[in-house]
Amino acid sequence: MPTEQINELKQACDALGRILGNDAPISPEQLICNFGIEEKLDIMYEDGKTINEIKEYITANAVVPKEEVKASLSSPKIVANGVAAFWEWAKIGFGMVDAKGYEARLSTCRGCEHYVGAPDKIIYKLVSNTSGSNKICAACGCMLEKKLWLASSNCPLPHPDMPGFSKWEEPIREKEKRKNEKNIKASAGK
Repeated sequence: MPTEQINELKQACDALGRILGNDAPISPEQLICNFGIEEKLDIMYEDGKTINEIKEYITANAVVPKEEVKASLSSPKIVANGVAAFWEWAKIGFGMVDAKGYEARLSTCRGCEHYVGAPDKIIYKLVSNTSGSNKICAACGCMLEKKLWLASSNCPLPHPDMPGFSKWEEPIREKEKRKNEKNIKASAGK
């Protein structure tokens, strides 16, 4: 595994450890097991969960077959993004959009060229929705089944006609602006 990917994985483990109030990072197994398995994500994203309940759940559910952990570590950036999204969601109190907000976001995504099926990677197989939805945003790599519900999430792409807003017609936060600029520069260099 390249050094950059190892560092991103370590950073994700460190960040989640801090989010949960631990004295140490969580293990890569805990990270993959809790953020890479759809049923576990469903339980963590249930409305009304406190940070202590989520912490207990993550701590208690850290057993995953070693071959799954090893295979899924090839996508640490995706895992790191998932942890970052979880952190942003935690900071706003685990808020969810209502059904109308979800449908508006989904409608925008369905009309976007970045709304695609997940590539054949183990991390997407672990996270893919058991109901059959395997759609991702090719611009950010997020599994849309979860992202669309999170009040803290936003489309990574700017709205073509509304400066300062995302394609979801929601204000772009400063952190997202910097990330978008970096992604655009990286795409231009390909």
